[in-house]
Amino acid sequence: MRDILLLFRNSGYKLNGEHFQLETDLYKFLEKKCLSYGSSIEGRRAAFFYLTGHKCLLPLVCSNYQQLYFLATRSYKAKDAYFINYQHLLSYKRVDDNSTILYFDTGFEIVINCNFRIIKRQTKLMNLYIKNYYSLYNQIV
Repeated sequence: MRDILLLFRNSGYKLNGEHFQLETDLYKFLEKKCLSYGSSIEGRRAAFFYLTGHKCLLPLVCSNYQQLYFLATRSYKAKDAYFINYQHLLSYKRVDDNSTILYFDTGFEIVINCNFRIIKRQTKLMNLYIKNYYSLYNQIV
């Protein structure tokens, strides 16, 4: 799961540039992955809200320990949503009003149908979450 670069509509994913199909729909797949790391998607969303104060279109934190973070381009249940692996995303660039090119650390590049500003906002939210998470973690430890 950690090596998955991009989860996308039609229940598929990209792994090192190759396309694979999922056995289930994307939301159920993500729910199972979150549960395998000890929490439901709703629990992950509640934790994200607690640490950032944001409620709408939140990135998905599957595991803090594994640093498995996904940037969401649409609602978790939307048929045309993408989930971008934050740890592997090197950069992104605007192509046009509705398209963005993603560059991954593996050398893989893909153009997705998503506004650049959504990915920019998701990246900022994830940075805020990580900063607040480690700040809280260091207070406890």
